[in-house]
Amino acid sequence: MRQTPPVLNIVIPTFNRLDSLKRTLASLAPLNKDELVSICVIDNASNDGTWKWLEASREQLCINISRNPYNLGIEGNLVRALTYPQSGYVWLLSDHMIVDSDAVIHFMDRLRSGLNFSIAYARIDQYEAVLGKTYCEFNLSDLTGEEKSRLVFYMSNISAFVASVDSIKSNIRSIVRFSGFSYPHLGIFTGLKETDKVVELPCLSSFDTSPSQKRTVSYDGFRSRFIGFAKARQDIARLNSTFSCISRVNKPIRQLSSALAWEVLKSICFRNEHSPRTADYWYCFVTYHGKIRFLLLLSALLSLLPIKPSVFIARLIVRVVSPVRYRKLLNESQLRDHNQVFLE
Repeated sequence: MRQTPPVLNIVIPTFNRLDSLKRTLASLAPLNKDELVSICVIDNASNDGTWKWLEASREQLCINISRNPYNLGIEGNLVRALTYPQSGYVWLLSDHMIVDSDAVIHFMDRLRSGLNFSIAYARIDQYEAVLGKTYCEFNLSDLTGEEKSRLVFYMSNISAFVASVDSIKSNIRSIVRFSGFSYPHLGIFTGLKETDKVVELPCLSSFDTSPSQKRTVSYDGFRSRFIGFAKARQDIARLNSTFSCISRVNKPIRQLSSALAWEVLKSICFRNEHSPRTADYWYCFVTYHGKIRFLLLLSALLSLLPIKPSVFIARLIVRVVSPVRYRKLLNESQLRDHNQVFLE
């Protein structure tokens, strides 16, 4: 029985990822003895045995569990995860992450020593630093436009997102609104003030690299990440003057948007069934410039040609411009065709 309210709430939204969820929870085991740490799993009506396993394991793992009556979608489940804790700090954690328990224990020591913030960026080993120093409290006004933009970009990964419960409660309307963008947690940025404290944390977790985690991302998933983030970023800039500077296209945003342009070419090269939607295509064409716009315009011209010439020219262009990318796309296409034949 917990005697004191938790200081750090680690909340894991999950759906049909029982194997990776087990590995994530196993990496959290050293934290179970800390009374100031609460671990909760929010199951989004999984049908792969996740809930049955959670019910059987909850006492052994010392975790709290909650199950949605039906699948709320990832956005709805994230909103539930954000609003579940009542005090302290919330750390959203994906169900495919491996936690560095020693780093989290050190983080708890800093919280006990008086570390205070509104939001924090928890580095992930594959990501870059934003502020450069860990555990240093910055006023939001101290950050440059580039730092603010990168902060929003990197915290779009939920496992990098840590925020005070008070900040979440005061921005709940924006969080719910942003659920339509696939990034409800970014809604907190619309209510931050220049005096709010921002902290960068060291690397607390890394992606699960087990073979079972290697999966092909559908265009719908890609669309929600790209289009959703781009629109969320625009709304943050519109609703909070402190973040008006992030409407500029910077390096991480260019990387993300160029990926969509390549996705369009890919759909022409290999007639991918997850081809981009026309509305998304034009949204990106109007929003972005330079090489990205050129690739989108080139794709539009190719799509006007008959199928065989358009496929031939698109493959030739990709093969010349990016041989490594071409080989990867070709392998993916051959694997897909092989699986389709096998299923038939």
